[in-house]
Amino acid sequence: MTTLTAGRPLPALWKTSPVQWALLALALAALILYFYPALEFMVATWRQVEEYSYGWFVPVISAFLIWQRSDQLREQPLVTLTPCFSALEEEGIIFIGPKHHSIAA
Repeated sequence: MTTLTAGRPLPALWKTSPVQWALLALALAALILYFYPALEFMVATWRQVEEYSYGWFVPVISAFLIWQRSDQLREQPLVTLTPCFSALEEEGIIFIGPKHHSIAA
């Protein structure tokens, strides 16, 4: 059993504040609620169609592969699609509004 002493730093996991963990949990819950119909369809397909029964393993294997490369992923700069969407919006190709999302012809 490992004990922490006053002279040793805490593991990196515990350096994250409880507020950040709560926000992460809230975001995860929101994503699950938003995508619930799709998740329900995927699970039903995995249960009923034999050809897709391996679907249960895909999230687990994906998480393992991401965890294996986590040190390399931390070194990579964060890339977002915001500039791409901004450029498309400036050209009038997409319109993002509160009532609809559409692509202009």
